[in-house]
Amino acid sequence: MRLLLYCGALIVACLGLGLDAVGATLDELKGLSIEVNWDRSSIFGGVSRPVPQNGKIQIYVGLNGHIFEYNHLQQFDGQRSYSSINTPDKAISSTMPSGLVVMHAWTVEGGKLQLVAPLKEGFSVTSIAVDPVKMTCAYEYADRPDPQTGRVVTIHPTTGAPFQVMSRTSGSYTCSVRRGNIFASDQ
Repeated sequence: MRLLLYCGALIVACLGLGLDAVGATLDELKGLSIEVNWDRSSIFGGVSRPVPQNGKIQIYVGLNGHIFEYNHLQQFDGQRSYSSINTPDKAISSTMPSGLVVMHAWTVEGGKLQLVAPLKEGFSVTSIAVDPVKMTCAYEYADRPDPQTGRVVTIHPTTGAPFQVMSRTSGSYTCSVRRGNIFASDQ
């Protein structure tokens, strides 16, 4: 699994996501809170209509470089929330409400904070470009298909059932940056 995550991260670094990088390094992100609220519409195999989804990502980059993540996803038939403490460039695992254990890793690539998460088939990439001087950010999400099958298959957030992702349409997002940890008192 680690090899898959590592290979996925390398592919992402090579392909990029198209966000204009502002060149933020991990050191420049230390002490910043970043919040992204997003929505999108996904079409899954076997589902007759698009599924609206929305979520919130809250990140605090600690002064020691650890990334404190608070993540929430909601769609019409389920939701999931999780939090984690990440060391950049090291994979960690989280347990979803369905009992499924998933791995993911945060990294800083090309001036962007990126989350790489393997799916059942393929992987997802969340990219946040932060300008620590202007205190602004930009967000982008992309699915990358499995190299062998060419498919993207995700897991339902509550039942654990596999769903093939046929397409996703990005909606809107807001992204904000503030100094200090504004999300939790456990740091």
